[in-house]
Amino acid sequence: MCESCSPLCGTCKPAAYKAVICPGCGKPRLLTRAQCLDYLHRPHRRAAGRAAGESGSGVLAAASGSAAAGRALAGEGAPGGLACEGCGADLLPALERQIEPQPCAYSGIICGYPCGRRLRARGADDAPCVTQVPLGRLA
Repeated sequence: MCESCSPLCGTCKPAAYKAVICPGCGKPRLLTRAQCLDYLHRPHRRAAGRAAGESGSGVLAAASGSAAAGRALAGEGAPGGLACEGCGADLLPALERQIEPQPCAYSGIICGYPCGRRLRARGADDAPCVTQVPLGRLA
């Protein structure tokens, strides 16, 4: 167990944020878990108490006032809709490489947003995973 939790870690629970680095200019783009799952078209539970303004389409970042961010979130310059705020390059392939589905021994599924718990089987006293993104069952 960590002394302090990093929202980018993902060791004991799914990371709240992912930083996607542009292969063209090297500029990072920070995405929430919900945004990642929306861009990758993977199923997930959308929390009723989601922060005001946050959505899978990146409304929160567009409201920050940056014209480049607004263009990038609108999908200009990238056929997949996820564009670099610096150069307009498509970041969807980089996001797909970063969040590959993995077998999860904890839940017995193929998880679309894996974390470090996937490496161990769930014990009798462990709580069920409420953040899983089931894409299939393990054989």
